[in-house]
Amino acid sequence: MEETRQERPGMPSYSATLLADYMIAEGNGRLTPLHVIKLVYISHGYTLAIHKTPLTHDRIEAWRYGPVFPVLYYALKRHGSMPISNLYYCGTRADVNGIRDRGDFFNDVIKEPARDILDRVLHVYGGLTGNQLSALTHKKDTPWKRYYKEGQMNIVIPDEAIQSHYEKLIKNDKRI
Repeated sequence: MEETRQERPGMPSYSATLLADYMIAEGNGRLTPLHVIKLVYISHGYTLAIHKTPLTHDRIEAWRYGPVFPVLYYALKRHGSMPISNLYYCGTRADVNGIRDRGDFFNDVIKEPARDILDRVLHVYGGLTGNQLSALTHKKDTPWKRYYKEGQMNIVIPDEAIQSHYEKLIKNDKRI
């Protein structure tokens, strides 16, 4: 059974799968699973740093290729390295522009300021390749680098470590 973290007072936290759907929809069908997993992770980090509350309640683990939400990985792995075209929650294709129901769905379900963070992360980081995003999460002094242990599984990356890292990033980079 998937373990989840406790939500802190403040804004609600969301499932990583729902947040991924939002990114996929906003990415208009051009984002791969690697993109999506890293963009949701980065969004979670900035939410912790800015609002002092988690964006998602789903578990984050230090895997060989970086921080991963296991629940999200298993939901997206069937796409391989191809762009994701179908959304899980609202049943529309990601590459269809102007679908009002899709926009209404996300506006109803994902509240501000969460949507604002997702949009800002997509704007700043969405143009990078999946490998470039992965490289960002593997740098020296990142939470992944601190917690990953070769050959070990199920190593949780704590929110406190993620929050501290993104607080440092914000001091040096004002784009988010």
